[in-house]
Amino acid sequence: MDLSNLSDLLPDSPDEMIRVGIVVVLAIATGLAAGYLRRLLRRRELQAAARAHTEAVKLAHADGKAPPPAADEPPPRGLLTRLLPPSLMVVVMLAAIEATGLLSISALLGMLKAGLEFEILRTEGVSLTPMTFVTLGIVLVISTWASRGAQAAIGRSLRTRESTDEGVIAALQRLAHYAVMAIGIMLGLQAAGVNLSALVAASAVFAVGIG
Repeated sequence: MDLSNLSDLLPDSPDEMIRVGIVVVLAIATGLAAGYLRRLLRRRELQAAARAHTEAVKLAHADGKAPPPAADEPPPRGLLTRLLPPSLMVVVMLAAIEATGLLSISALLGMLKAGLEFEILRTEGVSLTPMTFVTLGIVLVISTWASRGAQAAIGRSLRTRESTDEGVIAALQRLAHYAVMAIGIMLGLQAAGVNLSALVAASAVFAVGIG
C-alpha cells in the first residue's frame, strides 16, 4: 500500500484545518440532533397508537362488545420518522460545507437543476422532464397522506354514532380517497406543466368516439 500520497488528502493550511474541524463538529452535533428527533417522533407514534387502542377499547365497552386485543408488536416507523432526521442531516451538512467553502454547493445544485429540466419529450401542451416525475411523485405522496387523514377523520367521526353502519363508513372513506387522489393528481399535472384543458378535450373526443 502506497502511503506517499496520503498527505494530499490532509488540509494544506491552518485555515482549511479549522474549516474541516467545523464541518466535523457540525456533523457530530447534527447526528446527535437527528437521533434525538428520531426518538422524539417515534415516541409520539407509540403514544398515538396507544391512544387509538384506548379509544377503541372505550368504544367496544360502550357498544357492549369485546375489546380489541393489544398489538403484539409496536407499529412500524412512519415515513416522517424515517425520512426527516436524515434529511435534516443532509441539509445541515450541505449548508456547512458551502459556508466553509470546502465545496461549491451552488455549482452542484446548478448541475442538478439542469438535469431535472432536461426535456425528455415534448408534445403539444406537454413537456416531460425529470422534474415532471419528481413533482408528480411528491404530489402523490402528499395526496396519499391527505387521503389517509381524511379516511381516519371520517372513521372517527362516524363511529361515535351508534346508528352508522360499517359499510356506510367504508363507502364514504373510499369516496373520500378517490376525491382526494383525483384532486391531487390534477394539481400535480397542473404543477408539472401539463395542459389540463387539452387533456380534457382529448378525453372528451375519445369518449364521444367510443359512444
